[in-house]
Amino acid sequence: MVRETWTAAGCLQYARCSGELQEDSVPDQLRILEGARKEFGLALLHPAFGDEARRGYDEERAGLKALLDFVRAHPRRPEKNSEYVPVLISSTDRFGRFLDPITIFSYLKILHEHGYELYSVSERLRSRGDLSSFIQLAVKSDQASEYSANLSYHTMKGMVSKAQRGFWMGGNAPYGFDRVTITSDGKPKYRYRSLPGCRIAKCALDGRFIEYLEPVVKDGKPRAQYLDKTREERVKLMPGDPKRVKAVQLIARLFLGGKGLRAISDTLQARGLLAPDGTRWMKTTIRNILRNPAYAGMVVYGRRSKSIFNSFAVAQGNEVSFDRVEVRRRRFVFRELDDCIIVENAHDPLIPRQQWERIQKLVARKSKSPGGFPSGRGANSPYLLSKLIRCSRCGYHYQGDRERNTGRRRYICGGYKLCGRATCSAGPIDADEVEKFVLEHIQEHLLDGGLFDSREELVERLEARLRSTED
Repeated sequence: MVRETWTAAGCLQYARCSGELQEDSVPDQLRILEGARKEFGLALLHPAFGDEARRGYDEERAGLKALLDFVRAHPRRPEKNSEYVPVLISSTDRFGRFLDPITIFSYLKILHEHGYELYSVSERLRSRGDLSSFIQLAVKSDQASEYSANLSYHTMKGMVSKAQRGFWMGGNAPYGFDRVTITSDGKPKYRYRSLPGCRIAKCALDGRFIEYLEPVVKDGKPRAQYLDKTREERVKLMPGDPKRVKAVQLIARLFLGGKGLRAISDTLQARGLLAPDGTRWMKTTIRNILRNPAYAGMVVYGRRSKSIFNSFAVAQGNEVSFDRVEVRRRRFVFRELDDCIIVENAHDPLIPRQQWERIQKLVARKSKSPGGFPSGRGANSPYLLSKLIRCSRCGYHYQGDRERNTGRRRYICGGYKLCGRATCSAGPIDADEVEKFVLEHIQEHLLDGGLFDSREELVERLEARLRSTED
């Protein structure tokens, strides 16, 4: 290693890897950085900053933000390039694979303004004092971004290819199914059953239990282990726990028999059939089961996509074309069912196809009817107290609702509305009456409490505030 010249008292270190099993891990990078630090004769001004299992385009990385916060809090005033404090990285792509390669200039500007510079140990590039090195850093950043785009393209092509062959690409299996790993020679190997609490039961093909896979903590949240997501193995769906299969088929029969979602929830609870999370059956859970094409034996791929660099379109016959996204997007892309890859008879269905199609027609009819499947109103809700008052019996929040026959506004317990009488039997509350009670007490507090001298002053202040917001 050729010795670089710095007269600064010390240095900082930053390391990043995008996956827990990545070869160039954070500890590996830190060993390289430590060797360079000792070779240069520099002290470490702060324990190394690092981000484990974080994407290079993620600018919200905790380690990166902590590094920048330290730099801002400890500014230097160098007069020569050699007086800048180096921030050691193993290579440019470890600092980031930004969606826009120009982004790296904004980070270099922050570092330079506060008396720091970036130094890539493996590439021997520094961001100060040498125009050639600075330009090479920019080129390396562009190459890192292009590498991510190419990797995304090949990953997407591989997943599309697997989906077209009927393999399951959706993570956890739907309720009532197990995931079965298929080896490279086409033979089934193990089955995996999702359990409440992000646990996985690994079983033999005949259902014999082998072991539990306990959840792992990632980004502060428990996540199920996906040991079957390997290059050698692919995943198919198979009917799972007979009790869960029975629950799915019962849901279909009751719905086609005219039962509403709440009545179905009550029936499931009364028969002791456990919900996916091991607790109560909610209306949203039942609705999702009724709509999921996997229960009719289909694999659907592409309903939701978060690919930043590439997109695909599906033509007739599941022919797929790929396109590079020119403007990097950060949000999910949602597709209609007809715009997705659909593979018929990919696995054994839990609901016969004709029966499932009848369910879809009934679901569509209910969704359009005034008393059917409602959609949330969010901030535009006419119910002032939704999610603000809680049921003393079951602990669920009250939700705004309108009585089907009379149209009367009311608040209804979320436990009863979502899960049925098996969870809570609290009756509805008249919306006009409870809102009037609350508003009178607010007015009493604002006026009689001395915050405003009169109702007119309160109205005047509110109108002035609204005008300022509009301006």
